[in-house]
Amino acid sequence: MSSTLERVARRWPWLVAAYRAGRAVLRRVDVLRQHPVECRRLEPFRGRHRGGRCFVIGNGPSLRGEDLRPLAGETTFVTNHFYFHPQLERLQPTYYCVSDLSFFDRGLHPEWREHLSRLPSDTVFFLPLELKRVVRRSLERERPRVHYLRCDRMREIWRLGAMNVDATGILCTGDTVTLDFCLPLAHFMGFSEVYLLGCDTSYGSQDDPAHFYEASTPSRSIEYHRDTWLPNVTRSYAVARSAFEASGRRIYNAAAGGRLEVFPRVRLGDVLAR
Repeated sequence: MSSTLERVARRWPWLVAAYRAGRAVLRRVDVLRQHPVECRRLEPFRGRHRGGRCFVIGNGPSLRGEDLRPLAGETTFVTNHFYFHPQLERLQPTYYCVSDLSFFDRGLHPEWREHLSRLPSDTVFFLPLELKRVVRRSLERERPRVHYLRCDRMREIWRLGAMNVDATGILCTGDTVTLDFCLPLAHFMGFSEVYLLGCDTSYGSQDDPAHFYEASTPSRSIEYHRDTWLPNVTRSYAVARSAFEASGRRIYNAAAGGRLEVFPRVRLGDVLAR
């Protein structure tokens, strides 16, 4: 919050509340207006990789000991703060997904901008539709291949017991970008095999770090992540497994570690040797 807004909030809290409510309404109206446009832009991705395989790479601590360089010739999805990874340039990611609205609280994340030059020019970004105005001002001048997805944060996969896998529709949330964007996109693009790496679900453990990089203290407690976030995400992953298997597709956990046991585990080396 800016210092000016803080002063106004102390003196006239009702005015700040009205301002924020008005902005929220305008954002929803803008999402409704922009969604049909973005649906048309997403259509070329439908079935683009039919029958292929892809690798969805999270930010979990198991990546610390994983050599990702052999994935350079594969189709890869990376997420959130993956720009910290030392092998970013060698990996040359195909798709970059961010679903968390707070990622752009103050515009384009400064450290992300710093590392954009390390990404190939044809890396495609998938970002929240709510942030299109913010992102267009700061990112699209440098990275023109940006697409926007609509996600309803009230449609929770773990409560619904279902997820939408049509990226042109309104997506559900699984409280992690892998479920919000990556897996629906992988299904939409036609992949028959999806391999997860670094999707460790390590939040909620005092002993294990949450990420492969050194992160600041999470905004929510260890108890919240252990007792609420972890069960919700685990149930959501189980829904995703069912959604893929219903259409004859498979999701595997190729991480060398982590706590995600919803999917059958495979060794990355064995997958790449096929």
